[in-house]
Amino acid sequence: MLRLDPYINASLRRFGRQVALRDAAASVTVLEPETPTTTSAAVALDGEFERVRALAPGSDMDRARALVHGGPGVKRPLVRYEFEDALVYPTGFSVGGGNFMRDMPLPHKDLFAGKVTTLPKAFSTHSPVSIRYFGHWIADSCPTALLKSDDDALLMTHRADWPHAQEYCRLFDLRPEPSGIYRVEKLTWMDDVGQGESRARRYEELRRRLRDKIASDKPVSTHIYLRRGATGARRELGNENELVERLAANGFAIVDIENASVADIMRKCMNAEVCVTMDGSHQNHALFFLRKSGLLMIIQPADRFALTGLQRAPAFGMQGSFVVADAAEGGYQLDPDRILRTLDLWRARTAA
Repeated sequence: MLRLDPYINASLRRFGRQVALRDAAASVTVLEPETPTTTSAAVALDGEFERVRALAPGSDMDRARALVHGGPGVKRPLVRYEFEDALVYPTGFSVGGGNFMRDMPLPHKDLFAGKVTTLPKAFSTHSPVSIRYFGHWIADSCPTALLKSDDDALLMTHRADWPHAQEYCRLFDLRPEPSGIYRVEKLTWMDDVGQGESRARRYEELRRRLRDKIASDKPVSTHIYLRRGATGARRELGNENELVERLAANGFAIVDIENASVADIMRKCMNAEVCVTMDGSHQNHALFFLRKSGLLMIIQPADRFALTGLQRAPAFGMQGSFVVADAAEGGYQLDPDRILRTLDLWRARTAA
């Protein structure tokens, strides 16, 4: 009968009768309350944000302005939810009355005919975006996994086409269960999207674990340009060759990640001062190799300005920065001078 719960719950949702997450939980505990905060302005040229024509899906214009210009805000609370008799599958989990953390189709074949493994206790890092985007998996699911109890099995699905996920699990000392269908007698899930003090401490712990395993005397340069190649969604710079030539002439090392292992990337880049790269999940590598107080400069497509890099960098002890690439035939165009001028702005602020 438990195999049918996701379908029964889907019908309830269709008729507006699915229970709320809080009501479905056996217990709800606030581990870190919502706290007020003041954000610093992102490092960007005057008028740069005005070049933006649209935000990435799920982004909010007021939040974007606050991250870009700085000012008062709040850090969302850290909340633990505990559920009884849950069915966990690679794209979410179900309990009586509701399906949660789902943003992809149900695994029909496995739900109807696959093996169901019973676990007495488990901890899920599922979120609607962590199974869809590698960036959310590494920068959200991985730090959330550090909150699990020692006797909890770790349910932390990643997609098979993410070449770096298994290597990061090893470097971070995370041991998730194999992807599958699990019946869990007591399931713990965390609402852990706020960039609060707990999240910052866990980011630092992941950085420590990675550095303990990868020895690197010094980066190939203090300034890194991560070239993403064909990885991820297509966001091509039509003049990237011109851009990297200009950056190389100004002391940047050009690091290609398309066929590189995590260890390769880290050995080349560990403790660099600056990283410039196109927006995408791969930018999260830089959060683990940049030195504290370093600068992460994201090339933002004008038609899909994303917030995650600017949100995460301060919690890692870094500064966020951006330049906007204008839409052009076949991709985007960016004047290399705008990157160099933004770096000059950062250096001036740092000196001041």
